[in-house]
Amino acid sequence: MEPRIAPVSTNDLPVLNELVKKEFSYLDVDKFPFESKLSNPDFLLYKTVSDGVFSGFIEFEWIESWTVRMNGLVVAQGFRRQGLARTLLEFSLSELKKRGVESVVLIVAHDNAAAKKLYSEFGFSFDSIWSETIQGKEVEYWRLVFSSKPFVGVI
Repeated sequence: MEPRIAPVSTNDLPVLNELVKKEFSYLDVDKFPFESKLSNPDFLLYKTVSDGVFSGFIEFEWIESWTVRMNGLVVAQGFRRQGLARTLLEFSLSELKKRGVESVVLIVAHDNAAAKKLYSEFGFSFDSIWSETIQGKEVEYWRLVFSSKPFVGVI
């Protein structure tokens, strides 16, 4: 059965919080409650449901008018290697384009080759080394530009 993609709802919060605690153990989930993000227009959260089970999520946050940051992309342990991350990313990037987003940024651990390979397949590219480390790991800043506005002005 194909996974279903839908917006994250309040019913998903217990599972979502547990997944985030497991995958991003350095984050204090209570400091950044997902419940407030669901009603905040600056955030966009989608989930995959596989065989009726919450199997992954992706979160974006508007940081500038036409730029969003991907705050997280996680597929639950038992559902990995089935293309769900690709499905979530493809769906979400399409939605962001429809909303007029021009660029997407993200951070990724320097040693996370699988994630970097996936992101590069969607057009993301390395931008810079991020100024902070996460859990002692070097982190890279990546960017995807959907389109650039033509220059209008005097040279």
